[in-house]
Amino acid sequence: MRVPTIITQQFTLRAHRMSDVASIVRNVNDRTIARNTAAIPYPYRPSDARTWILRCQRKNRQAVPTDIVWVIDVGGGAVGAIGLHHIKPRHKAELGYWLGKSYREQGIMSAAVALVTRWGFQHLSLARIYAFTYVYNPISSQVLLKNGFRYEGRLRKNTRKSGKLVDVNVYAKVK
Repeated sequence: MRVPTIITQQFTLRAHRMSDVASIVRNVNDRTIARNTAAIPYPYRPSDARTWILRCQRKNRQAVPTDIVWVIDVGGGAVGAIGLHHIKPRHKAELGYWLGKSYREQGIMSAAVALVTRWGFQHLSLARIYAFTYVYNPISSQVLLKNGFRYEGRLRKNTRKSGKLVDVNVYAKVK
């Protein structure tokens, strides 16, 4: 499936390009992002970005996608990413995202979550979009709540992070 480009006045959601390596590394190389996401390492190296971009490009070529990931582009640079993962057509998908430190608290992620959620419901005929947040990341929870996601509960000791088992909150929006 080809990743659609979605243009707003503030940012563009688009497919990854190999020319994004430097801006991805610059924006994702943040201990807070690594701490609050499941698989982003710190430090984040150019080789990590190249591997990620190739993975996204390969997944985006699938006829029936299991993942669709967009770059959040501001001024031609990749400042974040947002995607639907573990897609079960006509059923559900998991929402995941990150945003570079310089771009936070500007409404970018809230708007991106709204766009991708709407797109998933309309174009993939999803009935449910869900997201996990670590219990120590209330800002991510606020983004989801602002977009009509509902808190469904806490999964205790669900994820191993930095050698420790941590709790995650589950949020979902249903159509």
